[in-house]
Amino acid sequence: MDIRRLLKRQAVMGLLFASLTMFATLAQANILTGASATANCAGYTLTVKAADLSPGATYTIKFTFTLTSGAGTRTFPGTITFTASASTATETASGPLNLNVDGTLTGTATLTSSGSTVHMTINGESSATLSCAPPPVACSTGPQSLLYNVSEQSKNASEIVWFNSHFKLQGTVPSADFTVNATHQSITFGPSTLTVPDAVITFTSSVSCASTTFNTTTHEWETLIPLSYATHADEIFSAGLAYILPANFPQNVSNVTWHVTFTSPTAPSLQFQFQYGAANYLSSKEGEVFPTESGQPDYNAMMIDPVHNAPTCKGYNNGDHAGTPENPVVKNLVTGGGSGGGGSNWTGSWSSTPTYVCAAP
Repeated sequence: MDIRRLLKRQAVMGLLFASLTMFATLAQANILTGASATANCAGYTLTVKAADLSPGATYTIKFTFTLTSGAGTRTFPGTITFTASASTATETASGPLNLNVDGTLTGTATLTSSGSTVHMTINGESSATLSCAPPPVACSTGPQSLLYNVSEQSKNASEIVWFNSHFKLQGTVPSADFTVNATHQSITFGPSTLTVPDAVITFTSSVSCASTTFNTTTHEWETLIPLSYATHADEIFSAGLAYILPANFPQNVSNVTWHVTFTSPTAPSLQFQFQYGAANYLSSKEGEVFPTESGQPDYNAMMIDPVHNAPTCKGYNNGDHAGTPENPVVKNLVTGGGSGGGGSNWTGSWSSTPTYVCAAP
C-alpha cells in the first residue's frame, strides 16, 4: 500500500477515535451520582447528588415516588431546580405523601440536562415497605351532622373564629387503654365548607394528667386523657378549627353544621354526647397579637385546654371549658361573635347535645 495513503488513513482513524472519545466524555457530563430518601406514611425527605456540572448553570432534577399496593399504583412526582455553584451539588426536597394503604415505595430521579437516571434508596433499602392502612375499627358512629345558630357578620371580617368541640363518654367504657378517632370532619359555613383536622384521643393509665397538642406533621389533634377520668370528665376536647374570616367577608352567616365520624379501633361499644361552640378573637389589640405560624393560627401556641373537671399537665384552671385557649394573650383577644359574647366566654356557648352511638360496623 502507498505509504502516503496509509498515513492518511491512520490520521483519519485518529481523528475519528478522538471524536468518539470527546463524544463519550460529553455524554457522561452532568450525571446523578445517587439519590436517597427517608419516607413514612405522612411524607418524605429526599437527597440527590449530581456531578460534572458547569458552575453558574441552572439544572432541573425530576423525581418520582411510586407506591405499589393491592389498590394499584400511585405516583408522587416532584422537581428540584438549582444553580450549580461548583462541579458537584447535593440538593434536598421534602413533601407530603398522606398514604392510607399498605404498599411498597420505590423511586427514581433524573437530571433533565443529560437524562442521567438513578434509582433511590429509601430508608436504606432499594424499596420501602410501608404500613399505612388505617387500623380496623371496633365501632363507628357513621357520619353525623349537627346544625347550630351562630352570628357572624361582615363587620367581623379579619377576626378569628375558634370552632371547638368536645364530648362526654357513655356506654361501655373499657377498663383498659383505648383510643377514639374523630375523622371526616368539616363545617358548613354559609356557602363555604371548612375542613377540620382529624383527632385521636387516647385514654391511658400511663398518664396522670391530660394534654392536647397539634401534630404539625400529620396535621391532627392528639389528646391524652388519664384512663381513670374517661367516665368522670364531663368535657373532653375533640377537635377544633381556627378560621380567619376573610378581609372581604361579604355576608352574615347564621347557621353552621359540624360533620364528624367517631370511631374506635379497640372499644366496641361507646356513646358520645357531642357539643360544639364558636368564639371570635381579634387578630391584635393594644400590642397583643394572636399567635400565627406562616400566616395561619398556631394551634400549639394557643395552648388548648384538653378537659373540664380533670387535672391537666400544664395546670390549667379546672373550671375552664375543654377547648379553651389558655394562652393569656389569646384570652385577652376574645370578642363577641360566633356563639359567644366575649368576656370570659372563650369557647362560645354550646350547641345542643345529641348522643352518637358507636356500634360495630
